[in-house]
Amino acid sequence: MCKYCDYESEYNKIYQDPLDGKYYLDIQTFEWDSYDDDYVHQRLYINYCPYCGRKLDAKNNIVALGNGPNSPSK
Repeated sequence: MCKYCDYESEYNKIYQDPLDGKYYLDIQTFEWDSYDDDYVHQRLYINYCPYCGRKLDAKNNIVALGNGPNSPSK
């Protein structure tokens, strides 16, 4: 896991959509949105980290955190 796909890192650039659980990169475009007074952002949905190549899977993250059904009990 690299510093860009580690959720605890301050350099995290990969986000997870809370509604469907898919991972995406938030890409800022050069188009200005006067309504929001900010640049327009686009979501690029991904399955792998473009920086280190790790597969992004919600099941793996749950098990890695120790909350999954196959995780060792404390």
